Amino acid sequence: MRWKMNPFTREVMAGVTLFQIPSTGHSNSLTSSSMNAIIAKMEELDADDDVRAVIITGQDGVFCSGADIDALQQAIQSGNVAEHVRSLTDRLHPMLLRMRISSTVYVAAINGSVAGGGLGLALGCDLRIAVPKAKFASAYFTIGLCPDGGSSWLLPRLIGESATRRFLFEEMVYTASEALDAGLVDEVIPPAELIDRAAELATRWSSHPPHLIKSTKILLQSSSELDMKTQLSEEQERIIESSTHPYFAERVQSFLDRRRS
Repeated sequence: MRWKMNPFTREVMAGVTLFQIPSTGHSNSLTSSSMNAIIAKMEELDADDDVRAVIITGQDGVFCSGADIDALQQAIQSGNVAEHVRSLTDRLHPMLLRMRISSTVYVAAINGSVAGGGLGLALGCDLRIAVPKAKFASAYFTIGLCPDGGSSWLLPRLIGESATRRFLFEEMVYTASEALDAGLVDEVIPPAELIDRAAELATRWSSHPPHLIKSTKILLQSSSELDMKTQLSEEQERIIESSTHPYFAERVQSFLDRRRS
């Protein structure tokens, strides 16, 4: 099957773009070529001020299965597997970090199975919703690798360290219901309603000013890395910065006007 080089995108609501991971014909796996296409499109969307939110979903009943196994096998046989893996992570990891601190809201609409680097892509979004048939696996130990894609950092913060250890070492596969109970996803939605619900959430979350979204995401990102004293200093700098924005004066005036009426 010949796959679509350029990720499919379309506007589903004003300011909300649907982004479909390009299908490789191998469970939406990630190849060097598909990673290039994904990152180019993601950078384009992230830089577009008219795009306030991006919904990421898969195709053909699969969200993303991670690195392409055939490409990994070819890299092993040619003796350049380290370079191949470095190339993939050099592409994937900066994109995930950018998503975590961007003023753009990212919603993962998980339409099926997700594993490996695809799991990292879903975890990197601001919220995740899934269809009932979705399955969640790390799959790293299965092919003899350790985690990447930020999953070793993001999973403990979503489901706890103990649950993460079980998930990884026992090679667990979560159903959508189990993922919801664990805190891995935020909602489980019927397939026919998945994109509409994702668009509704994306519109709501992105209704806030971009500068507040970005500052809040940066603070949340740093909160688990810094001690409380340092985090308070970061909060101070961010709230001072936001207080100088015209939006703050407008909202204060609006509040006072409502109180007087």
